[in-house]
Amino acid sequence: MRIRFKGAGEHSAPITQGAGRLREDCDYPVLEVFAVADSENLFRVEAVGGETPGLYDSRLFEVTDGSIPSHWVASVGARGDITLGPAEWVKPGFWDAFFDGERWAVDLYQSEKNKPLR
Repeated sequence: MRIRFKGAGEHSAPITQGAGRLREDCDYPVLEVFAVADSENLFRVEAVGGETPGLYDSRLFEVTDGSIPSHWVASVGARGDITLGPAEWVKPGFWDAFFDGERWAVDLYQSEKNKPLR
């Protein structure tokens, strides 16, 4: 799945949070889709190669390739949040471990990120 950043436009601050790291009209591979129950839908992308990935509001993008990678799974969290992404990433605690710099999670992130997005 690939998306193109349309720009912040006239969206409010909560929608554009973090968007300053993205380049307008640039395509990004989607690493994960996260839908918050009763709230926003988010795409996880690496705005800058090699930096930690961020979650960005889906209203800032257009889909340029809607193919869902064959190794992705769907998961529903305890609060009703829905995640579509690599099976290993949707397990509880993965993202906390990744952002805490735990080696196993960082290695797993790199491994999954480099898999084909088809």
